[in-house]
Amino acid sequence: MKTSTYLRNGWTLRAVAGPIPSHLQNVTVPATVPGSVHTDLLTAGAIVDPYLDENEAALRWTHDVTWRYERTLHAAPADTDERVEVVFEGLDTIAAITLDGVDLGHTVNMHRSYR
Repeated sequence: MKTSTYLRNGWTLRAVAGPIPSHLQNVTVPATVPGSVHTDLLTAGAIVDPYLDENEAALRWTHDVTWRYERTLHAAPADTDERVEVVFEGLDTIAAITLDGVDLGHTVNMHRSYR
């Protein structure tokens, strides 16, 4: 089986629902995968450091927002005998996985991998 780090690059993050602050409405920031919403927003300068002083309490809203990680895929044609798998080694507790608008699955446990 061949493995690839192809899916690690080119991701973006944006808030799509919930109590989105005005400075993040309709804003897309570069994302690191694997990573987290907090580190991506911090790197983009969109939030203060959540690990400093009382900032974690001020950023409580981030837990109530629905976040979307996205990227464009350019898949090569597969051989007829080839099996292609996408492996998620860690997703947030609740996640939906879609490809070209097709629902591939949902997760409710962050302490396992998904294939």
